[in-house]
Amino acid sequence: FQYLVKRNLTPDDETGPAAGSISLIANHQRIKFRLLAGGLVPENSYHLALNGESRMIVQPDADGRGDIRTWPVDAPPVLDLRSLAIWDAGSNVVLRTSLPR
Repeated sequence: FQYLVKRNLTPDDETGPAAGSISLIANHQRIKFRLLAGGLVPENSYHLALNGESRMIVQPDADGRGDIRTWPVDAPPVLDLRSLAIWDAGSNVVLRTSLPR
């Protein structure tokens, strides 16, 4: 199989500063993933949530940007992925997207 998703993430607060995008390219041999996010609070930790479960901590840089380039080891199989989100420390959605079936 060849799986390709590139899209912007939807902010939960449309008037807030958070914005982001993902690129996910996968086949039966490898997964190439990149998530870029901006407008995050630099001092806060965030979570990468896949199918509603936290899989990785995201720590923004001093400018409020997060850059993830690795696919979590304990992530669900790519073809089973239905949602991806960035949560704040209280598990509130900051950025999100749904993925195709």
